[in-house]
Amino acid sequence: MTDATNPDATNPKGQGPRWIRWWVLIMAVLMLAGLPVLATTAAYKAIIAAGAVVAAFLAFYDDVRRKGKIVLCDVSKLMGGTLFPDLCKDAPADRLAQIKALRDNHGGVLEPDKLAELDALETALAGQVCNALLGAGEAKGLAPDPTGPDTCAVALDAVTHADAAARKALARIADGDIQGGFDALIEQAERSTDDTARHWRRIGELAYGLDTARAIAAFEKLENMDRLEIWDAIYLCRSYVQAGNLTMAEDILKGAIAALPEGEETLRDRGVLLDESASLHIAQGNLDLALSNYRETHAIMQQLANADTDSLERQRDLSVSHDKIGDVLVAQGKLDDALQSFRDGMDIRQQLTQADPGNAEWRADLAASHGKMGQVLAAQGDAGAARAQFVQGRDIVLPLAERSGHALWRQYLESFDADLARLDGAED
Repeated sequence: MTDATNPDATNPKGQGPRWIRWWVLIMAVLMLAGLPVLATTAAYKAIIAAGAVVAAFLAFYDDVRRKGKIVLCDVSKLMGGTLFPDLCKDAPADRLAQIKALRDNHGGVLEPDKLAELDALETALAGQVCNALLGAGEAKGLAPDPTGPDTCAVALDAVTHADAAARKALARIADGDIQGGFDALIEQAERSTDDTARHWRRIGELAYGLDTARAIAAFEKLENMDRLEIWDAIYLCRSYVQAGNLTMAEDILKGAIAALPEGEETLRDRGVLLDESASLHIAQGNLDLALSNYRETHAIMQQLANADTDSLERQRDLSVSHDKIGDVLVAQGKLDDALQSFRDGMDIRQQLTQADPGNAEWRADLAASHGKMGQVLAAQGDAGAARAQFVQGRDIVLPLAERSGHALWRQYLESFDADLARLDGAED
């Protein structure tokens, strides 16, 4: 049985089908055996020339065979994977072998066309890794964390910057052997003496949201090495929450906040960690402490926005802090205060969309503000004002949903339709 994760099993050195390889071997033996007799004859020269032609043909044939196979497999993938299932099962290993050949055979210096080919191969392999991990999560019914690691970006960084052993492990993941691929990555990280933190961070980010135990183990390695960065701490905290260990999650965040040096350069990091702490307190049922953390975060975001008035991103952060305060106030039943908080956030978002009308993310934020205000107004019994907010939000989302077909926009559209339907039902 061919090992799909073994690059040697897919003829990485430009070898052709087995019968041709045997023919070349036999010819080589005959040439060596007859060398003393044939060395000066025309027949020997003819054999050498024929051998050179065969070698060139094999290299050409193997290149065409591999590239053609990858093209067919890419087409099959677009068709749902129903075409050429047997042909395509080794596609990750084929790409791995081509990457290895390009990296090994050119001494690290590639011509532009070969560099472009290497980039395309690595991007394709990273895409297969990403799809395998996301597909495994979907099969388990796990919803991706929208503010978690970008699995595809992590996979691409891993494929392009990892060594040959790590790429081989990643090819196993791409081929569906996720358990074996992670085991190989962990084994390599445990043996590594070079940038060990990067190995464990990569494992943690790839496992995050899919394999909680692996993610926790990887990020704990970073903690033990005193190499836990801000987002490492956040991912570890969320993984502890996923595992039901809220106490450990709180300890990690407290430690990360305490470790931050004082100063303006760490203000945003402090705000991000306080925001995460507020989310944890909500999970613990402590709304008062959550509101306190969100207000601390808001004060930091306001300070940063005031210090950089030209930054639209700072304004966007400030609008998000208004929303999160409003969400807690709604949960506490303080609807008037919540409505004001949502309105403050909406005012910022209207300015952002006016400054950059083509920014779909900011338009979606504005639509969300309309939705939140509509829900509070409906809870207060003001159906007319609530309807106006829902309609405005729906009008923002509708063209986005029709043009891009993105699942998020469809969900927003369905949410507004449901809100309007509830109003209609209440009026009947």
